[in-house]
Amino acid sequence: MDLRGNAVGRAEDAAKVLNHLLPAGNMIGTVDKNGEEVFLYQSDATALDLPLCILVNSAASGASELVASVW
Repeated sequence: MDLRGNAVGRAEDAAKVLNHLLPAGNMIGTVDKNGEEVFLYQSDATALDLPLCILVNSAASGASELVASVW
């Protein structure tokens, strides 16, 4: 997956992509001021069982960073 130069996208866009790549469970969340994890998006187990390489560069940001960091 080539995300080099992709400097746009929202968390929900990243969640749509990751939903096809990850097994069931939490995938994107935050930590609140009390240190509690709050998960915003979960995968529904439609994961593809394929090898995957994710390419990023210094111009990749936004949803690209989420996809690369979760993977």
